[in-house]
Amino acid sequence: MSAIENYLYAVQRRVSEPLKNFDSDHEAKNGPNEPDTRSDGDIWDVLNPAEREDTSGSTFCRPAHFYFYKSIRFRAEEPGEWGVYVMRGGRDLIAKRFGPYCSSDEEATQTANDFLMACGTAHYRFDVFAMSLEAIQQRWLYVPYRKASIGVNAPPLEAAFVHQAALEWAAKRGLTAPVTGIFELWTANTVLHLIPRRSLGAYLATALAEGFGALPGPARYDQAEWANTIPETLRDECPGPHVLNQPPMVELTADMPSTNPTSEDWLARWGIEHYTRLATGDYRLGESLVIFGDDFPNGKFPVRITEIDGDFVCQETNLSTVAELPTSVCGNADISRNRHLRNFHGVNKHLKSVLGGVLRVSEEFVDSAVLGLLKIKGLCHIDATRDAGKPPMQSWAQIASNLLPVSNSNCAVPECQEALVRAGLKHLAKI
Repeated sequence: MSAIENYLYAVQRRVSEPLKNFDSDHEAKNGPNEPDTRSDGDIWDVLNPAEREDTSGSTFCRPAHFYFYKSIRFRAEEPGEWGVYVMRGGRDLIAKRFGPYCSSDEEATQTANDFLMACGTAHYRFDVFAMSLEAIQQRWLYVPYRKASIGVNAPPLEAAFVHQAALEWAAKRGLTAPVTGIFELWTANTVLHLIPRRSLGAYLATALAEGFGALPGPARYDQAEWANTIPETLRDECPGPHVLNQPPMVELTADMPSTNPTSEDWLARWGIEHYTRLATGDYRLGESLVIFGDDFPNGKFPVRITEIDGDFVCQETNLSTVAELPTSVCGNADISRNRHLRNFHGVNKHLKSVLGGVLRVSEEFVDSAVLGLLKIKGLCHIDATRDAGKPPMQSWAQIASNLLPVSNSNCAVPECQEALVRAGLKHLAKI
């Protein structure tokens, strides 16, 4: 057997060990037998991550029109070789993109093959990463993740992992510009593609081990490095490219149909079912709203929401302004990990109340105007997260939180302003 076959066999044996598949409440987790690849639809749902995970781009230009990866796990369910498959027609379109950077058509074709193989190999590396977690936890994780990744509000984490790996491949060959252009056509949402590698690894580990619903909570940084590490003996074990003689299904041009989602499109995308549209065109939500890894037009929250009857969570998006944030949150609010949200100027004019009492922010990203937080009705505590970097000696979030809840903002704001100035944080002492 090959090295990867031996590795998978070892994982299968470890997962199959008895009495290791119960949580602290003695409830059975994923069973000890072979992973169940059945789904309500087709085996293709879990076979082909390139097709199924990231569908935010045009339906006329998806990665699976060019390549796909078939895991070694599914040799029994789907006939044929496992590994990376390349569509001849799609490859030839990409070769045209590489033409100006190559000395001949043959070199451009080979470069296109190599690029698509690099994308497929990234899926393979994620597959091996999943096997390592399965061995540690002694339960199957990859297939449940694959099924969940095609559901509502599931961020395209594996697509982001592939994007980062492919750009690393491109940078070594002076092909960053054409590869970036290809990815812009493959997906409209590249927010997660740009986050630090370690954070992405932590999110992948979290989604695999706990499901996509756990992403807004503490990320599994203890497993993050494994996502980008593969044993040397397994590094070159992925077969391919297997070239399929398939004509081009698309034209790889910048003239793809664009979409302009409506407010109700956004709500459906986020899995919201209980809402009321008001005469003003605003919305009142009858349930919590959780958003992770989304891409908003111009960095502004895309739906006018007057009230959320529950919690509001918006993390790892391209949100860059507090303008148009939901007006009233009946539960707690979490706008942490938004790496472009650096200024809270006028936040209390948009996010007017957090009745659950807790607002979560990423302290290290904010560099201006935090005093408006003291004017948010119902706020009792600011929970400051810091995913990276050394905490400061004086925390602006702690200084502000010490003055909550505020009975008289006319007194609390100047007091907080003075404390921030004394702490050397004058740049934050604005409303």
